[in-house]
Amino acid sequence: MTGYVYSRTVNPSGFYPFGLPTIAEGIVVPPGAVTSNAYDVPRLLNTMWTGVRYAVLDNVNLAAGVYWQTQNDYLAPPATCAGSGTATSSGKCAGGRYSYSFMVTYRPVRRITLYAGVMASNVYGGVASGYLHSQNIDPTIGARLEF
Repeated sequence: MTGYVYSRTVNPSGFYPFGLPTIAEGIVVPPGAVTSNAYDVPRLLNTMWTGVRYAVLDNVNLAAGVYWQTQNDYLAPPATCAGSGTATSSGKCAGGRYSYSFMVTYRPVRRITLYAGVMASNVYGGVASGYLHSQNIDPTIGARLEF
């Protein structure tokens, strides 16, 4: 299984001096309540993932995945990006993230599934801005009872 998303985020094209109308008649988002100038330079975000699952036995499955994401530098001039890793000057600087995951599931009986997995991820550049750590390892273990 594989997927890809290309996302281009820009400032709104419309101007609503009296607020933004909603789907509910008579309810309006007040002017200034929503930031409308965050993307003076368009943000381009590329996201891709792929994964595989393999049945080792009738009741044991292995699964693995790879996830990758990158964004452009959309910091408006004259500002410039500085720093690296979690000390990058702005979340609008170029950067990305990538992650790897692995999971094993086991069905000892019909309605019970036991599972364990781990995901390792890394953020860099502008995406890492504000993170405490640029690398993370997340293990998980659990059980699911189906009715």
